[in-house]
Amino acid sequence: KYGPDVPKIVTQLAAVHAADVALDVERGRHIRLKDFALRPDEVLVNQSPVKGYAAASEGGYTVAVTSEISAELELEGLAREMVHRIQNMRRDALFDISDYIVTSYQAGGRLDEVVAAHGEYIRQETLSRELVCGTPADGAYTETHTLQGIEAILGVIQHG
Repeated sequence: KYGPDVPKIVTQLAAVHAADVALDVERGRHIRLKDFALRPDEVLVNQSPVKGYAAASEGGYTVAVTSEISAELELEGLAREMVHRIQNMRRDALFDISDYIVTSYQAGGRLDEVVAAHGEYIRQETLSRELVCGTPADGAYTETHTLQGIEAILGVIQHG
């Protein structure tokens, strides 16, 4: 339809703010350029996500949130997962809801970081008097878990 004017249209489109063009197309409005007025069905709008963000558009609005997880947030997630697993182990070991326990873990690496950063939270949520890095005590209820790719042996035993 536009024949030899296509390069001129492309140049003029490139000079216009892309979000304005996308909004006009979404609302069914003509796209007004310096020398042309394009119908919304004559313009193809492709949205592509920016690395590290998730985005959604509706009604002329776009919302983007970061999808990258910081090291601190990853450690917090691991701590919450560890609490969940220990709570399930308490139940499986038939501990009373008010029993204090000693929790042991064998995994090293990231799990040591989790305990260093969030040990108090883990102890408080699981009623663990101690979090011990090492082999579970004799008689401890143990399970092997994979926590976000980390193989870990967790053990729980009543305190005292």
